[in-house]
Amino acid sequence: MHFWNNSKKTVSLVCDVGSASITLALVDFSQVKPLIHFSIRIPIAVQPNYDLNLLEKSVLIYVDEALRNLESNRKSGGLFDIANLDIDIAHIIFSSPWYASKIVLDKQANERPITLDHKFFDQILDSKERTFENEIISSPKTRILGSIHAIERELLQVKLNGYVTNDPLMKKATDISSSILISVVSHDLFIKISNKIKDQLHINHIFAHSFPFVAWSALSLISKHEDTYVMLDIAGEMTDIVTVKDGVIEKIYSIELGRNALIRALAVKLDCPIEVAISNLSLYSADKLDEQMKKRVDEALSAYMTIWRFKIEEGGGARLFAVNDSRKFFATIDDDVALPFISTLKNSIGDEKVVFQITSSIIGDILGYNKHVARDPFIAIEAIFIKKLYKELLQ
Repeated sequence: MHFWNNSKKTVSLVCDVGSASITLALVDFSQVKPLIHFSIRIPIAVQPNYDLNLLEKSVLIYVDEALRNLESNRKSGGLFDIANLDIDIAHIIFSSPWYASKIVLDKQANERPITLDHKFFDQILDSKERTFENEIISSPKTRILGSIHAIERELLQVKLNGYVTNDPLMKKATDISSSILISVVSHDLFIKISNKIKDQLHINHIFAHSFPFVAWSALSLISKHEDTYVMLDIAGEMTDIVTVKDGVIEKIYSIELGRNALIRALAVKLDCPIEVAISNLSLYSADKLDEQMKKRVDEALSAYMTIWRFKIEEGGGARLFAVNDSRKFFATIDDDVALPFISTLKNSIGDEKVVFQITSSIIGDILGYNKHVARDPFIAIEAIFIKKLYKELLQ
């Protein structure tokens, strides 16, 4: 497999698939820093009532629209001047509800030391992957994902005889403990999106990733000195929570409350259409509402955020928000709803200095942008991850 051809200006396609938007970007990974040449983000309309089937149809419609926009710019040169770019690889990053992930532990105690070769770890990964797939098939999650497609099986950490070992291959040990990430996505949705990309852009190499794993991996470069934290992806229909300890993912879980549910709750409280609720939320964030409307919005947000916080604590433990000097909170979230969610996190923890919204300023100069490309922290995180992935594969 090749990642870029030095005789041409080749780039990779990054496709972010969530429940609030579809984003496409063209990224050059051939230099030290990833360079984003093109980016387009298309919001998915908030449904008055959450319907997964309608949401999936919307995702496919907006993927088509984004691809047409990309091809139009490539053919015309356009504002982004990308006519000379050749696309050879695509990466699709799935957010909730389109994926499922689990952290599993494998512990083995042997009477005699055994040699840890590729076969040893492959057998563990195969076994854990099969077990997780069977769990998904027999759980309510199968109603969302349908048939599943395995995308990640990562050895996050290996301990030999109680000690963390960065390079366990061909070493010997009696006690082996492995922390493993297994992720799957909806096979049907992955194939449909992949076929659209292949048909439109004629790309054969298409890979899929889960956003929590991507974000965790990128954070190791964005915030190099942080190793114990909570990461929240507050997306359209859901919030994904990742707890990290000593640099390793402990747990990944989701709650079915996010940006869109907040907007729907506000629309009900104000007895208004979705579009009016979104407008009022924007005015609220800009402190431009009159006192009467501000009070009504405050009441609606307070009621919603109480439930949101409870659901997060229910999944992660009551002490998740306990003040802990060694734990920070990082959140990816759209700016239009950032204020109530970030404020709730700060109030829940009681220390606003440990809560960070991941923005372009926090990401810094790890990557670059061509002119006219809007800064998008989600695409930036994904580009940082893919660059790291390419670097590891070429070592």
